[in-house]
Amino acid sequence: MIFADKIIQLRKESNWSQEELASQLGVSRQSISKWESGSSLPDLDKIIKLSQIFDVSTDYLLKDEMEEDTSAPSLAEPPKFSKWGTETKRKVCKVSLEDADLFLKAQRKYAFKIMIGVVLCILSFSSVICISALAEQKVLPLSLEAGEALGAASLFIFVAIAVVVFVTSHLTMNRFKYLRSEELELLYGVEGIVEKKKEEFRSIYTACIAFGIMLCILSILPPIFADGFSVPFIEIQGASIQVEAQGQGLFVALAPALMLLIVSAGVALIVYAIIVQSGFDVLLQTGEHTTNQKQADQIMQPIASLFWISITIIYLLLSFWTGNWEYTWIIWAIAGLIYSLLSAYVKYFKS
Repeated sequence: MIFADKIIQLRKESNWSQEELASQLGVSRQSISKWESGSSLPDLDKIIKLSQIFDVSTDYLLKDEMEEDTSAPSLAEPPKFSKWGTETKRKVCKVSLEDADLFLKAQRKYAFKIMIGVVLCILSFSSVICISALAEQKVLPLSLEAGEALGAASLFIFVAIAVVVFVTSHLTMNRFKYLRSEELELLYGVEGIVEKKKEEFRSIYTACIAFGIMLCILSILPPIFADGFSVPFIEIQGASIQVEAQGQGLFVALAPALMLLIVSAGVALIVYAIIVQSGFDVLLQTGEHTTNQKQADQIMQPIASLFWISITIIYLLLSFWTGNWEYTWIIWAIAGLIYSLLSAYVKYFKS
């Protein structure tokens, strides 16, 4: 019995019409008709709500009743052995439909919060430029020094709010940490529904990335226009005189702030799309979240801590010993290359 037949059977057992079931789910009667005809499947939250309404499990709704497959043992994955010949046990976490739905909803909220935090960080620099420019152009009744001080204060306020957003968002997602570190096994029907939602998000992902990159490129326009509107010089009787048009000086001063504002909009779209997309990759174990990548990350985690602490000690000792702070920064560039090579080697070895 397939999903469509089960919906029909459960609805008739409850003596409900399609309209009555639709009203309880908050959907149209046409949606119920499509589900019962097998032409479409409901979303994750609707499947969970159906299981609650009919008092059945989501596995019962999704799993088709099939005859026992006698060839199943031959399809089972053979046990893995270590290089010493002992069988290695894999720790596999089973993910139900409810778990997947809860994670994807939390991931969208997390993406939105991180997007806000990133925008606040970028706008913190824009606020410094904006307030200083308004004070310099006498738009605000402040001295230049007071404007710079107020701008610096606004920077720290924006950054402080962003840090609070980052920390709270990260702590909220800690309960799903196992999904990123352990090998996952999606229960029956979950993989298909997650892939469907990923496919539905593909157009949004493409649009966000495309428009985000476009905005980052177009952000250079305000400084270009500001350069064109820069205050000209005219020569009168051998002397150069600066002629300033009304409002031009203010636009020139605010151009960098406007550039950062456009950049923040572009980066916001890109960050949101990438984080939401990564949620699907986590569940499907694709992209940067494959089993091999997770194993490589587990190996690199203690190595990374020891490596960067050692590099910091070397940098400080060498800098204080030689006093050449303007040159010793190159240690970080070399360390970054070494770490990238080491990480790539571990990933290749695990694969």
